[in-house]
Amino acid sequence: TLPSAWQWLTTLGILLGFGAIALALGFAQGILQWNPWQAPWYRQLGLLLKLLIIPALVQEYVFRVLMIPYPKDWVPVWNWWAWALLALGIFVGYHALQGRLSQRSQLTVSTQPIWLTLITLLGLACILTYRFTGSLWTITIVHWGFVSVWRLLLGGQQQLQRARNDRSKPLFYIGK
Repeated sequence: TLPSAWQWLTTLGILLGFGAIALALGFAQGILQWNPWQAPWYRQLGLLLKLLIIPALVQEYVFRVLMIPYPKDWVPVWNWWAWALLALGIFVGYHALQGRLSQRSQLTVSTQPIWLTLITLLGLACILTYRFTGSLWTITIVHWGFVSVWRLLLGGQQQLQRARNDRSKPLFYIGK
């Protein structure tokens, strides 16, 4: 559904609340640091557009819209939350598994406990947004906002690049 102005305000509130918690945890644990990606504007714009589709739109469609009932009165609240928490567990598990099975760049980032904590909080923020708005667009913006800020401003692009360049670690390296 297309969100109303009130639903966009609700989304902004959830995004700001989640952002405050995620930034505090990420900076305290050292996984986030102010380190803007120094790339031409067109590469940054290209990355932003890519991140809007994958992971934001695709993952929110799969992990929220397809897995959780539409938030209407005819679905009992406890039933809705049971599906939402199951989807959250699968969302976090997917990211942990993706870190183990995909590129080396994902491995060093997405298997850290603090990163999985941030992924869990992102999932909860998207679930709350979906509960209040019922809109794929609002949850996509929450997800996209988090990933974009991390990749472009908080050192994410550099962390992924460093990990890609580090060929000394075996594929299933576990640790710092």
